[in-house]
Amino acid sequence: MAKESTVFFQPRSLPFILLKGITNDFSADRIIGKGIIGDVYKGIYEDGTIIAVKILHKHVRELVQGFERVAASLCHVQHENIVQLVGYCEETEDIVVEHNGRNIVVEMSIRALCFEYVQNGSLERYISGDTWRQSTLIKE
Repeated sequence: MAKESTVFFQPRSLPFILLKGITNDFSADRIIGKGIIGDVYKGIYEDGTIIAVKILHKHVRELVQGFERVAASLCHVQHENIVQLVGYCEETEDIVVEHNGRNIVVEMSIRALCFEYVQNGSLERYISGDTWRQSTLIKE
C-alpha cells in the first residue's frame, strides 16, 4: 500500500510591490478571473514563471481573521485536482482619500493569495460550458 506524503509546502510571504510588478500594476489585460472573493491576475516573473494572484476584495479582507493561518492551512490541502498555494501577501498601505471635502490618510489592508498557474483556464469554464450543461441535463 502506497504511503501518502506528509511533507507540506510552506507558502512564502510575498511583498505587495513584487505582486504589482509581476502583474503589470494589476492591469486589466492581466485579469484571468473575477469572483466573489477577489479578482485573479496573471503574474509573470522575470524568469518566465507564471503564478495566479488573487487580490481579495475589501469585504473579504475585513472578514478573514488570522489571514496568515488561513494561508498556511491551504498548504495542507493537497490533491492532484487542486492548485497549490505558493504564497500570500498581507500588508497595509497608507492612501489619501477625500472625506467631507478634506484629504485624509487612511490605512488600507492588502491581502492576496498566490497559486500555481493553470494553463488551460478556470474550472468554471469547464463546469459552466455547454458540455457540462448537456451532460447534467440542465436546461436554460
